[in-house]
Amino acid sequence: QVGEKPVWSKLGVSQLEEKMAADAITSFINANDPSEYVKVCAEANDAEIYVELIPFLKMARKNLQENLLDTELIYAYAKVNNLTDLEVFVNGPNVANIQTIGDRCF
Repeated sequence: QVGEKPVWSKLGVSQLEEKMAADAITSFINANDPSEYVKVCAEANDAEIYVELIPFLKMARKNLQENLLDTELIYAYAKVNNLTDLEVFVNGPNVANIQTIGDRCF
């Protein structure tokens, strides 16, 4: 039972509640569960763990098409100075709010 996706999801929710954002991200990735993406993004931003957030956002984008996911992914790429992936992503199809990212960066 330990390796089952619902267990990973419950663990991720508990870790989020305890402000353990990096561990929660790992749990949600293991569960392939993007359902708590709003909380994950908020906690990851508070903890400034953008490197850890990027794989979660990529996983979440496979299941959901949400403005917040694309916006946070671009912002995370900018914060970790991953300009190559940032350029590729921005030039591809996305629903990000570019103006919001620019305001947050400067």
